[in-house]
Amino acid sequence: MVELAGRRQDRGLKSMDTTLLIADALDTFRPKFRSLEDDALNLADHARKVARGKVPDAASLRFPALAHARGGAFEQLVAFYLQRGRADLVEAHYKIDEWGRGLPHRHLRSSIRRFVAIGEGPRAVRCWEHYIRKNATMFWDDLRDRDAAAKKLKKDASQQAAFDHHKESFDTSRRVVLEAIALARRYFEAYGTEREKAWLDRVHGEILAEERTRIAQKPLQDQMDDALFWHLVGTGGQTADERLDTLPDRLAAYSAAAIKTFGQMATDRVAEACREDIWALAYLLMDGCSDDAFEYFRNWLVLQGRTVFTSILADPDAFDPATLTGKPLAEGLLNAVEQAFVMRVGKDMPRLRQPKTKRLDPKEDDFAAMLPNLAGRLS
Repeated sequence: MVELAGRRQDRGLKSMDTTLLIADALDTFRPKFRSLEDDALNLADHARKVARGKVPDAASLRFPALAHARGGAFEQLVAFYLQRGRADLVEAHYKIDEWGRGLPHRHLRSSIRRFVAIGEGPRAVRCWEHYIRKNATMFWDDLRDRDAAAKKLKKDASQQAAFDHHKESFDTSRRVVLEAIALARRYFEAYGTEREKAWLDRVHGEILAEERTRIAQKPLQDQMDDALFWHLVGTGGQTADERLDTLPDRLAAYSAAAIKTFGQMATDRVAEACREDIWALAYLLMDGCSDDAFEYFRNWLVLQGRTVFTSILADPDAFDPATLTGKPLAEGLLNAVEQAFVMRVGKDMPRLRQPKTKRLDPKEDDFAAMLPNLAGRLS
């Protein structure tokens, strides 16, 4: 342990020093391996305890590098996970949390390189594909906004500032997604499947042409029923993220009417799970659950397939947390359906009917009593 006592007593420890504390604390840290986010918080608490008596202000340490999933301290936790064979949780973290406008930050790219180094190249490809899909969605949204602003500008010269704003956003989105594709290509070529390589080529071509490729093949069928809905939900990958990422391509093989019906069925299922006991389940599993997180949890629940969905709705207290890998969250279920519709017909999908749901006002203190069996397993 590097001697830290006496350093910067009035202003607290520098981030480099907290990184040293994390390295020391990792020797005795016992992760729960539920998610990187959870263990980052647990590790920060553990590091404070280890630091007591070694630094003057240990109790006030905030470990910002861990709290924001950035910096050398967080990279140490990533390496710790990989050393213990939990590459699945590292992948799950980046596929949910690490995307946005701009190229991947250096820590995501560092983890991608780590995947390759330990023989997990396909995980690197899946992280890149997820990231590019999200940024491609931003590109298409910005393209639509730019074109709409251009039409207004033709009719009204006073709209110049609005057009310039949308054009700047579009130019940024285009640059970012093309640079991401260029960076990712060598990973796809080395470790990607034929489907993944073809997908990357198609997306690249569409963005350069500023036009989505419409499905030329005749639709597989026009009707979408319950059996087909659950078949599409339950295939396409082992995890909810993989199923969600591949859903647009799989769903686009069906007619526009079938795609829209699928979207309505998904909306109805998510609404069906809008219950306080399901919110309690999400809260207990994740040690907290916001409004948005509850929606993403219900998306994840649908993507587990019919058997898991129906069993959890029948008795959420019987859920076995030992079967959970990573955060039970899935963003963008309806976005995936909308992407499939555009791929099929080349235009946006009509609005879906929103089912009525009961307004929930959950009391967090009641959740453990609501699901006592689950609460006992997690304690």
